[in-house]
Amino acid sequence: MKMNRFQTRHVSQLFDVSHQTVKDWCDAFADFLSPTATPGKGRARHFTDEDMRVFALISEIKRSGGTYEDVRIALGAGQRGFVPDQLDQAIMMPQNISITRLRHALEEARREAQQLRDELMQVRGENRLLREQLEARDRQIRQLYRDLAKLEAEDDT
Repeated sequence: MKMNRFQTRHVSQLFDVSHQTVKDWCDAFADFLSPTATPGKGRARHFTDEDMRVFALISEIKRSGGTYEDVRIALGAGQRGFVPDQLDQAIMMPQNISITRLRHALEEARREAQQLRDELMQVRGENRLLREQLEARDRQIRQLYRDLAKLEAEDDT
């Protein structure tokens, strides 16, 4: 059976926490983690599948508002969290794939932004035209009122 070895960045990515949070979790729950999760100063941390289940439970309890004491009680009772079956594939993909996807998403967002700017300019142009037409109608109405007032004044005489 293949044993996965995960790094801090994988834990950070999977549970959407900072590297410091992973370190804090390692320090707080060292008794429930493998020796490679707390290797000592200057050595890289490596996490087993079981460590990932511990982190999954920590994450779940913390996100639901629980305390470290709640986590400690649950872990002490043997509880562990759920980790996706395809964990290694989900978080160990090459960084350049993610960057490529982000670049494509950015380009798409830029295209959409340009389209929205173009549409905005068109709407502004239409608004300006409508405003000019409204002002012209207002001038016509004022002129008609003046003409009407003159005609009424002529009728009175």
